[in-house]
Amino acid sequence: MARLEFTSMSGVNMDFIMSEDKSARQIVEFLNSEASVRSFGDTLRSVCPGEELSRRLIKGLSRLNAEDEGSVSRKVRNWLNGKNVPKDRETLFQICFILEAGLEGTAKILGMAEENNIHYRNPKELVYAYALKMGRSYEQAQALLQYTGAAELAGAAVPAAESTAVYTEQIRADFEMVDNDDALAAFFRENRDKFGHLHNTAFKVFDTLLARLKHPESMAGVKEEVYSVDDVVDAYFRMGMPMTKKSGGFSLCQRVVKKYWPGSKNIIHIQNRREDVSRKVLILLALITELADELAAGEDEEMYDILCEEDEQQRLLRLIQEMNALLEDCGMSHLDPCCPFDFLVIYAMRGTEEGMSARMEAVIRQLFAEA
Repeated sequence: MARLEFTSMSGVNMDFIMSEDKSARQIVEFLNSEASVRSFGDTLRSVCPGEELSRRLIKGLSRLNAEDEGSVSRKVRNWLNGKNVPKDRETLFQICFILEAGLEGTAKILGMAEENNIHYRNPKELVYAYALKMGRSYEQAQALLQYTGAAELAGAAVPAAESTAVYTEQIRADFEMVDNDDALAAFFRENRDKFGHLHNTAFKVFDTLLARLKHPESMAGVKEEVYSVDDVVDAYFRMGMPMTKKSGGFSLCQRVVKKYWPGSKNIIHIQNRREDVSRKVLILLALITELADELAAGEDEEMYDILCEEDEQQRLLRLIQEMNALLEDCGMSHLDPCCPFDFLVIYAMRGTEEGMSARMEAVIRQLFAEA
């Protein structure tokens, strides 16, 4: 596996987790006081350092949306001060074009605000990816949507039952060979039945892991019990998370951790392909199933022997890499130790005797103890 590297901000948080094991209370106290927490503004500054950042965003967004600069200025100020993030994905893409972020910077911005990176089976986002790769403007990307026929494909929602089981990595591998506008148009003509707005790879993982919870292995001679989604959510996903929809009075860390926390309705909608698999759901399923029992404890005897010789730190770093590989396959951002939720996930993955899910629940209950 590739060597893990952390930024100076991330290193502070990782050093705290990697030293002697901490209690849930110690983790929450550190998160609320000393931890480095990356904001949306920090991410924008990393993509576009310098004093012109604010002005570029104000001018660019005002031009693209025909909006008063004063109104845009207030939004930008709140983003840069870490008070909130843009509420829709289109605004995020506009920001990426304005800052000339390229594919790498775009992945950072999308991952920070919405957890999911560019979805290469989504026709509009694929055109945006091409335009960002080629250094085009947002306006030029809109023209490309029409020229390539992607606009028509983007507006035609294909029912899940009729969509071809094509995975994002297949489309992305072919897309990487596209290097001009005509080739892009041809790419859409040749693959028009392969696009969709839901992540098939993520759903395949979700469906497999959820099935393990709904159909646990039965004891010999005992009929296998099948649990409902409500049973599964109550038993595994709640973890002491407050069920209130209101976020007033919550700290920034509490809001970030609680955001997109799944309930039965979310899981049912995902199962029925009415809602996409969220990054948070995927990570929680990985924790609950102990990262699929640590990928079946090694694929062969030699790997099993290596795993048995790991110390706690080596094991944690390996699990982070495996979680990152899973997230990357599903088009989602890697674990970020400077994100409060991810920080708690990394702490939970250090668990050995008590298990990842139990550690996650303990730290969630501690974080919301007075909520």
